[in-house]
Amino acid sequence: AGKQCKVDVHYEREIPLGDRTEKRQFGTISVKNKPDIGETLIAEGLAVTQFHKDGDVTSPRYDELRAAEAVAKAAKKGVHSEAEYKQKAINDLADPKK
Repeated sequence: AGKQCKVDVHYEREIPLGDRTEKRQFGTISVKNKPDIGETLIAEGLAVTQFHKDGDVTSPRYDELRAAEAVAKAAKKGVHSEAEYKQKAINDLADPKK
């Protein structure tokens, strides 16, 4: 939020959306001390990698991302945790009826 970052687009892919397709770009986002924000999120268990078939175009860092995910799974971090998710209580001050 409000910080400078660097975006490196590695490839584009046509994504099917119903009866049409949309071209999307895939790449790496980095900030000063974090060379790959995606890898940081994956390592903390806050994101997962997308499986690709052999021959698919992938990130040049795909192997590192998969390795970070394996470490997060082994440590049962974030989405890989076996703990049941407990929804936090939200006070909706915009709706006085609640």
